[in-house]
Amino acid sequence: MSKNVLKKTAEYTGIINTAVGELTFVNGICKDATPDQQNFMVKNFKGYEAVDAKSVGVKVTETNEEKINRDAEELKTKEAKENQKKIELDQKYFELIQEGDAHFEKQEFEYAKAKYSDASTLKPDEDYPKTKITEIDDLLERMVKAEQDEINYNNLVQEGKDLFDSGEYEVSKSKYSEALELKPDEQTLKEAIEAIDVKLQELADKKEEDAQKQAALLNDESDFKVIQKFVKDFGVKSKVKTKAALLVAIKTKYPDKSED
Repeated sequence: MSKNVLKKTAEYTGIINTAVGELTFVNGICKDATPDQQNFMVKNFKGYEAVDAKSVGVKVTETNEEKINRDAEELKTKEAKENQKKIELDQKYFELIQEGDAHFEKQEFEYAKAKYSDASTLKPDEDYPKTKITEIDDLLERMVKAEQDEINYNNLVQEGKDLFDSGEYEVSKSKYSEALELKPDEQTLKEAIEAIDVKLQELADKKEEDAQKQAALLNDESDFKVIQKFVKDFGVKSKVKTKAALLVAIKTKYPDKSED
C-alpha cells in the first residue's frame, strides 16, 4: 500500500510545530508524518489533509463542513456494513436452526445437535438451540439405556427358559420376574411365570403325597412288628403255622388286603 503523506494547498517549505511533534514540509508536502501527526493536522488545521502518495500532485482542500459530512458518511457506511453483517448473521443462524429442526424431526439427533451447536456459537445468548441440545442429550441417554435394557431382557428370558428346561423352576421364575420388571406389559412372561407356579404347586402336592405315603409305610411297619410279636407270643414254631397265624393277624388288621 502506498505511503500516506500530509499536503497543504499553498505550497510551503519549513517546519511546523504541533502538539504531536514537528512536521517538516517541502513544497507543501510532508512525507514522514506519523499517523498521530496526520490525524492531528487534519482535525485541527484547515487546508491540511492526509493523502495517498500516488496523488500528491493533486491539490486537495477540505473545509470543516466537508469534514463533518465526510465523517457522517463514513459513520453511515460503517453502520450499513454492521447492519449488513447482522442481517447475514441472522440469516445464517435461522438456516442452521431450520436444518437442525429438520434433522430432529427425522430423529437424526447427532446431525441436529451439530446444527444447533453451530447456531449457538453464532448467537450465544439465544436459548432455543441450547434447549434443543439438552433435549437431544436426554433422548440419546434414554436410547442408550433402552438398548441396554433390551439386551438384558433377552438374556434374562433365555436364562429363564434354559433353567425351566433343566427343571430349576424356582430360579427360572426369578429370571422371568427380573425380565418382567424391564417389560411389565409382556404377556408371554406373565404366562410363563403362571406356568411355573402351576408346576411348583404340582411338585409341592406330589411331595406332600409322597410324605403321606411314607408316613403310612412307617405305620404299617410298626403294625407289622406288633403282628410279629403276636406270632411269637402265640408260641407256634412251625413256619407254616406261623405264616398262617401271621396271615390271620394281617387279615384281622387289614381286612381289605389280599393274601398275596
